[in-house]
Amino acid sequence: MAVRIFNRACLRGLFAVSLALGAGLSGEASAQSASFNGTQATTFTLTTGNNTSTFTFGPNTVIGPTGGPTPGVTGDTLTGWNVINQGQINGGVGGGLDEGIFLNTVGGNSVINSGTITGGVNGGVRLDEGGSVTNLAGGTITGVSIANTGTVTNAGLIQGNVSVATGNIINQSGGTITGFANFFSTGTLTNAGTIAGDFTSSAGATVNNQSGGSIAGGVNINNTLNIPMRSPGTVTNAGSIGGFGVLLNDGGSVTNSGTITGTTANPTTFNIAGVFVLVGSANVSNLAGGAITGGTDGVQYFLGSGSVLNAGNITGMTGNGVNLQAGGSVTNLAGGTITGATNGVQVVGNNAFANSVINAGTITGTTGAGVSISNGAPVPVTNLAGGTITGTIGIDTNSVNATVINAGTITGTGGTAISFDGNTPSFLILRTGTVINGDVVSAESFRDSLILQGTGNNNNNFTSWESLQVQASGLWALNGVSSFFSTQVSSGTLVVGDASHPGASLTSSVQVNAGATLGGQGTVGTVTIANGGTIAPGAASPFSTLNVTGNTQFNVGSFFNVNVNAAGQTDKLAVGGTATLTGGTVQVLAQSANLTATNYTILTAGSPNGTTFAGVTTSSIFLSPTLSYPTPQEVDLTLTAKPFNTAAATPNQTAVANALNAGAQNALTAILFGQTSIAGAQQIFNALSGEVYGSVQNTQADETQFARNTILGRLRQSDSSGNTAALAFGGPELSYAASVDSSTGFAKAAADTWHDLTTWVQGLGGVGHVDADANGNAAALRSNFSGFLTGTDARFGAMRVGLMGGYTATNLNIDGRSSTAGINSALLGAYAGTSYGSFHLRGGAVVSFDSIDTSRVIAFPGFADSAKAHLDGYTGQAFGEVGYGASTGRIAIEPFAGLAYVRVHDAAFAENGGIAALSGSASNENIGYSSLGVRAGTLWTLPGGTVLNPHAALTWQHAFGDVTPTAALAFQNGGGVFSVAGVPIAIDSALVEGGVDWRITAQVKLGVEYQGELAQHAQVHTAKGKFTWTFF
Repeated sequence: MAVRIFNRACLRGLFAVSLALGAGLSGEASAQSASFNGTQATTFTLTTGNNTSTFTFGPNTVIGPTGGPTPGVTGDTLTGWNVINQGQINGGVGGGLDEGIFLNTVGGNSVINSGTITGGVNGGVRLDEGGSVTNLAGGTITGVSIANTGTVTNAGLIQGNVSVATGNIINQSGGTITGFANFFSTGTLTNAGTIAGDFTSSAGATVNNQSGGSIAGGVNINNTLNIPMRSPGTVTNAGSIGGFGVLLNDGGSVTNSGTITGTTANPTTFNIAGVFVLVGSANVSNLAGGAITGGTDGVQYFLGSGSVLNAGNITGMTGNGVNLQAGGSVTNLAGGTITGATNGVQVVGNNAFANSVINAGTITGTTGAGVSISNGAPVPVTNLAGGTITGTIGIDTNSVNATVINAGTITGTGGTAISFDGNTPSFLILRTGTVINGDVVSAESFRDSLILQGTGNNNNNFTSWESLQVQASGLWALNGVSSFFSTQVSSGTLVVGDASHPGASLTSSVQVNAGATLGGQGTVGTVTIANGGTIAPGAASPFSTLNVTGNTQFNVGSFFNVNVNAAGQTDKLAVGGTATLTGGTVQVLAQSANLTATNYTILTAGSPNGTTFAGVTTSSIFLSPTLSYPTPQEVDLTLTAKPFNTAAATPNQTAVANALNAGAQNALTAILFGQTSIAGAQQIFNALSGEVYGSVQNTQADETQFARNTILGRLRQSDSSGNTAALAFGGPELSYAASVDSSTGFAKAAADTWHDLTTWVQGLGGVGHVDADANGNAAALRSNFSGFLTGTDARFGAMRVGLMGGYTATNLNIDGRSSTAGINSALLGAYAGTSYGSFHLRGGAVVSFDSIDTSRVIAFPGFADSAKAHLDGYTGQAFGEVGYGASTGRIAIEPFAGLAYVRVHDAAFAENGGIAALSGSASNENIGYSSLGVRAGTLWTLPGGTVLNPHAALTWQHAFGDVTPTAALAFQNGGGVFSVAGVPIAIDSALVEGGVDWRITAQVKLGVEYQGELAQHAQVHTAKGKFTWTFF
């Protein structure tokens, strides 16, 4: 033998041990460790007594012969031996049984190998009392056996098998085990490398096959007949498992995100499946990206039960995708596929487990059923939205009280989509999204029930069923030929025969309950409409005739809905038997169409009854309906139109309504006939009104104040001298008041006769808002504006005369009418002023040449259009003012009164747009303004000789004349001329001014000013900047 250690002597002393070629080891030493390198020994035997020791064999060490049956390293009845091998340990070569390393010791033995350990038939390393074996990368061991608790960690090559009584087997990435791995009892296998054989445990075990890991032979848990030893196993796979796949002999769980392929017979029952559950409860979860494939079944439960959850692919190559022999549940998630060469999913057995099949992915049975149920207990099958079940028969079930719930697609390639084979009542529930390709077959006549939920349509034939229950949230159409003992329409709408299926029939007594509706153009048996129920032939397609072969009963509070149009088409109820009308009300659903006095036949009956409807109503506010009974078997409807102005509430709305009534009927009037509320009609009138053209004139008139106030202010600047200079722009030559002869607090200043030619510029900008008028006739207006004014004037004796010009741009919005306008104006004017003692006279005239662009969005339910127009206009004004100058202390004041006349003229125009486009006549508005107010100011002399001039004014302005601007309009596509009013001009308003001027030199003056127009329903806020240059 190579090296042998006996428990009869001790190594003592602290020295290294070196072996020469062919030599043995003997002697006594108390070394806790020893190292060997560069030696070859025939045997290596350690005989010590219960001392923990470490022996390291270096990379050049060779222990053991190249042949012979002896072990390489042997330790007997020792405690805590550690062997580290970097070289070569040979044992049992040449056909012997002995191991390379054999430790029959207790207490934490370990073998760490990065070299080569070779044994005979019994393997490279054997630990009979437990411990650990670590085979590092590059290391080779010919098999490992641990007969007690232990751990095997491999990153190299184990040529042979790995057996551990209980503990851990860790095969790291890059590690290879060429044989099998097994636990004699239980343990945990963690694999990221390659196991060429299978894995087996005699009791429950945990397997974690990581990404990149491969177990080629399969996984077998609880492979013993010793029942007490068994416990559930856990398999988690992200790599690949082959051979016989995964075999759970006593339940547990399988979670797969990798590949499990079972193509060989398992060693227990010889079945061939990707995952096989023999007995016990087990859960199989195949995650997205995971694949489970079996040579026969993809997943098979033999006597066990549990659940299969799939989001990946499960395939049965010659059998079923999933085969539950003793019941259980299958949940196939969206994206998951289950495919079988026979059935996609098969559930058999006679049990009381919680059974169900739920599908949101794809289940396919190639030669059998997509889902096959042969179970004595109920097994509901639910195919969710997006789910697909396909087979020769889509779903074949004979379970007790079978239930199929479908919101996806069920296809029978052999002609039958769903087959109920049991002898107990079954239930088919169809929900929104349902598609059934094939027949629905019931083996038991008048025992099965169809329940409709949500919305949808179905073209199948249901023959000899017990009941139809409609629990819809919307419209359900039955387009086949069906027979039911009874039908209850409890909610939603049941349509028998939609527009494409006039031959549909429902042979059944039909009860229409409160809140529900029956319609269609097919044929039904007898009909009873309960209180709150409705029959509406045109519920799916207007102008349909619903045929009733038997009698029809309208109970008190029931309704008969009828669609009509201008062409004389109507919904109709054709009753073969007797129609009992007492208690029913006809509701006329007018389409958006031009309806005049029209007669319609809405009901016929085969037998006279003599009853009449309780009343008739219409959805249109512009139609008046009446019923007549020409014969006892016929009911006729007559409609009479009402004027559109019956729904108008304001003058503008009335004007539009009258214009539409006066013209030919068109798309606009058709939409009005379809209105069901007064508010809806008024919305249409407002949208069509073109109100913006009246409100534009409001803005044109109001903005005349900018030029008017600027000119009067400039004339006040040039008048003052002496003790009222405080009202001037930086000095006497720009005063706001006439000179006076006495002063209290001011030194008398001589008139400044040497200022003659003056040029001035004023920039302005601001925002305005006018509320909607009190009766809601015109919508609110908001605006923003900017511009500049400039002028030049000179003194001629006691009079100053000047010319001015300018430009302004204004944008206005009428949000309540979805209308906008832009006004660009060029201004020209002349002005003059003079003084007579303390009185001052000022006046001028200005004309504004206006370019106006408008845009309207005309939109309301059922209609959308836009219209644009360009028009020219002008605004002329003449104005005058008289003021009286005075002073008190350092304050100069001037009370004043003024009068202005404004004329607004806008030319005719035609909008570019659709049927709602307007044309407008030329318009003229004449407005007068009177004003009465007072101004005040003072002077502050600053260091350096410059002067500040704060000033303020408060004015009452009164407007009269055409204060409510109007526009004369007409629809270009026909209709009468109508007049609409814009928002009124404020009749009484307060003008508030305040600012400060700064005289920098005798020639240059600057100023800023705020001006506000404040009225009860209107406001304009303006900011101004001024510059004046005086030439000597």
